[in-house]
Formats: sequence, C-alpha cells, structure tokens
Amino acid sequence: MRRLWTRIERWLDEQEALPHAAEVLAAPASAVEIERAEAALECEFPPSMRESLSVHNGQATNIGYGWLPGQMDLLSLTGIVAEWCAEREAEAEVTDPDMVEETGVTDRVRGFPTVTHRGRIPVARGVGSAMYVDLVLRQRGADAGRTWPARNPGPRAATVRMS
Repeated sequence: MRRLWTRIERWLDEQEALPHAAEVLAAPASAVEIERAEAALECEFPPSMRESLSVHNGQATNIGYGWLPGQMDLLSLTGIVAEWCAEREAEAEVTDPDMVEETGVTDRVRGFPTVTHRGRIPVARGVGSAMYVDLVLRQRGADAGRTWPARNPGPRAATVRMS
C-alpha cells in the first residue's frame, strides 16, 4: 500500500493545476483512530484499507478540484463516519418499498440513491456521487473489498481493488 501511495503522491506533485501531495493528503491515522471508526461503523475494515489509512487519513484540505475519479475528494476517518451516519439516518426515512432491494443480508441496498447498506463504507465524496468499500460483497464471498461508485454499484463499476 505504501508503494501505491508513493505513486499517487508523485502523480499529484507532477500536476501543475493541483497543490503538492503534502498539501492535499492528510497525515496518517493512528491504530486507535482506525479502531474507533470501526467501532462507530460496527465493522472491521479490510487490511488494505487499514494500511491505506495508516499512510494517509484522507485529504488534508478541500483543494477545490476533485482529484479522484468523478471529481471526488478522499474522506478522512471523521468524514467516513459522518457520511456513514448520515446514510443511516436517510435510510431510516425510506418508506417506499420500490426504493429498496433486499440482499439477503437483512439491510437495504442499491435501489436507494445513497446505497445505504451498513456494509458499504463511504471513502470518497463528490457532488452527487460517492465511492464505497463494499463489505457486503465480502460477507457474501464475491468481489471482496472492492470500491464502487454510488451511481452504478454493479460489478463492472469497480474502480479500485482494496483486498
């Protein structure tokens, strides 16, 4: 994971339109911070996500330009927990059965715009879109730990292999 972050840092430093990596990316998260976020989300992050967070805890600043696919910004642990909690609140408000798809894991999925299954962990956010680490698929044994853009959460939308 460190090698991947080194490549990303180098790429950011080469982009004239973007601030340097040191200005964009946050300092590492501690093991205690990661454990607290996992407890708040009632899950265990994949090892690669834990390792990634131990290199950079999201984005340090809002640079005014989403450097991730879909113009998204990388969330810190604080942002991840806040987004996840907001999705839980939004899900509680859904009463239309046509906006819900059952997964066999007892929570709602895909039919609702925020992709609100408890096992989908938001890791990036843009205007009207998000990227998730999908622990639902890991629980079900297929495509474990991939990230999915919220607009098209099917298998062909995989953008990053997390584990």
